[in-house]
Amino acid sequence: MAKEAEIEIQVQSLVPTRKKLQKLGKLLKKLKSTDYIFNDDFLDQDIVLRLRDIETQFPKLVKEVVITFKTPRETTGVFQSRQELEFKADSFKSAFNFFQALYGIPALQFTWIGEKYEYQGCTIFLKDTVGIIKFVEIEGKSRKQIEKVQKELNIKGQPLKIGALEFAKRKLRGNG
Repeated sequence: MAKEAEIEIQVQSLVPTRKKLQKLGKLLKKLKSTDYIFNDDFLDQDIVLRLRDIETQFPKLVKEVVITFKTPRETTGVFQSRQELEFKADSFKSAFNFFQALYGIPALQFTWIGEKYEYQGCTIFLKDTVGIIKFVEIEGKSRKQIEKVQKELNIKGQPLKIGALEFAKRKLRGNG
């Protein structure tokens, strides 16, 4: 399992960061994803078991199915890190049916559109979780590296202490 370090920053608009990244960074992908979380008990324990149906629209049209498992977060202020295991499945329908057989209907489902950039050794996602939240996610090797990139790109907003997934869960269930 790989360990990821990240910060998620809620923003009013993705446009200012997009403009800076178009000049300074490298656009890797434009994509649309529908995420399915099947096990509510895992979410309550801050464990993520997610099925993601992805359509990459740039640089070329590609469909992918990604299954992700994440251990509970370790947080330091607004920064979080956790162990993550991710792999691709051959068929969305087969993966969905497998999860449904284990857990029943999805406990949570939402769609987001976004862009993935590379800048100063970090991966930066601009995500619009349709009807829920817009946020910038910066993943890097260290807190110092992430803070440097956030400062260089002048990303203004509210860091998410609970994480975008928990934010979406609360919003979709009417208690957030």
